[in-house]
Amino acid sequence: MRVELALPADPDLLDVDLVGVDGGESLPAATGSRCRVGAPVVHRVTGDDGRLLVAVALPCGFTGGEEPITRAAVAATLSSLDGSADHPVAYGLSPARLAHATGTRPASLAFTVSWSPAVTVGFEAPAEPAIAEYYLRAHGEGGREVGWRFRETTTARLDGVEWLTMVVAASAAAGGVARLALTASVRRKGLEIAPYQARLPEHLARLRLTE
Repeated sequence: MRVELALPADPDLLDVDLVGVDGGESLPAATGSRCRVGAPVVHRVTGDDGRLLVAVALPCGFTGGEEPITRAAVAATLSSLDGSADHPVAYGLSPARLAHATGTRPASLAFTVSWSPAVTVGFEAPAEPAIAEYYLRAHGEGGREVGWRFRETTTARLDGVEWLTMVVAASAAAGGVARLALTASVRRKGLEIAPYQARLPEHLARLRLTE
């Protein structure tokens, strides 16, 4: 089965407050560095075996400043809605890896899904070549704790917007929810690297996957 998600050309991105992981102060606006997230695009498909497949595309962006963000991570923990151990599982994460920021905003995202003998997801995107260092890498595919890690490299800064996509298989009976978290490291004046965590709004911090 082929599935195509229509993506907004100019997603409405929300600046999120970054606070010290130890309960410290917020990152001052004067640094010029910001993390931004937008409303996810969600598409649900019923599989051949009765399971529900949920495609989620989340726009996430960074703005670099005089005190730049050097690393960042978006994490998603998947769990059932009914409290059972029948947790959702992420079978497709995209981008899997990037050497540089894409620099463009796609109008749509297409992928194929097959259910037999196991769920497999294939994205219609060119594969990134194997290199020594990556700007972005996904992790955790095939599990319930997944995410993407960004890092500054010798050729790429954290500056721009990426669509982060996962395709999740969930039980229609147990339901599913994704708890999202965003963390970032900022190079403060004096070359000190300070860790921060984002205060995400509730509708993003706890994203309901099933009806």
